[in-house]
Amino acid sequence: MKKRIVTLTTDFGTVDGYVAAMKGVILSLSPGTDVVDLGHDLPPHDVRHAAFFVRSSYPYFPEGAVHVAVVDPGVGSERRGLVQPWRGGFLVGPDNGVFSLLPGAGRGAREIDLGRLGSPVSTTFHGRDVFAKVAARLAGGASPESVGPPLRSPVRIELGEPSRAGRGIRVPVAAIDRFGNVILPLRPNDFPFERGQVKVAAGKKRKTLPIVRTYSDLPPKGEGILVGSHGYWELAAAEGSFARRWKLKAGALLQVE
Repeated sequence: MKKRIVTLTTDFGTVDGYVAAMKGVILSLSPGTDVVDLGHDLPPHDVRHAAFFVRSSYPYFPEGAVHVAVVDPGVGSERRGLVQPWRGGFLVGPDNGVFSLLPGAGRGAREIDLGRLGSPVSTTFHGRDVFAKVAARLAGGASPESVGPPLRSPVRIELGEPSRAGRGIRVPVAAIDRFGNVILPLRPNDFPFERGQVKVAAGKKRKTLPIVRTYSDLPPKGEGILVGSHGYWELAAAEGSFARRWKLKAGALLQVE
């Protein structure tokens, strides 16, 4: 029998009992499931960051896994819960765009009907009472049709579209990782930086940065630009946080030449 995998991604942290409660529900309803923690220290309420996290991690899992992502500032509101098929398995979570950066996501989505869950649902903890329960049922062989009706037009978010500005590109910060690397929604094939340096400006701060191959090629205590493991250009500082040095947050606009 093929091993059942359910992954969990949240902004709950591990100090409280929220993640433990979700695991308890999954293992009670689907004994023997392999529950894999992907990350629980995502920035609270930051759906955009969570979407990038999901995009960077889910494709490396075997087909057939059930992926649960709960970064859900709209819990208890009119926002919908969803299930959608993906790579032979399922995506389970709030309909707030957290899965929308995944290739092929959105097709065949279904809205979770809370009335079909068969037990009371907390207005503040859908991770436990809705998404963990639905994930366990899917891992146990339930059909996606059993969770609810088709969901039209799932919510989508974008990393941000670069635009031409003068001799360069005006581009928003897509995400910032825990090292302070600033990830841009630019791939090498989209915007090849062919010369050895690029000019970067944010507000009144401007600097010419070298293009490097890896972090160890950065100038001592200096900064540069490189293609990260996720396939996007990123701005990095040698043994430091580029985002902190430049006082940048996700969504901030940069000028790159």
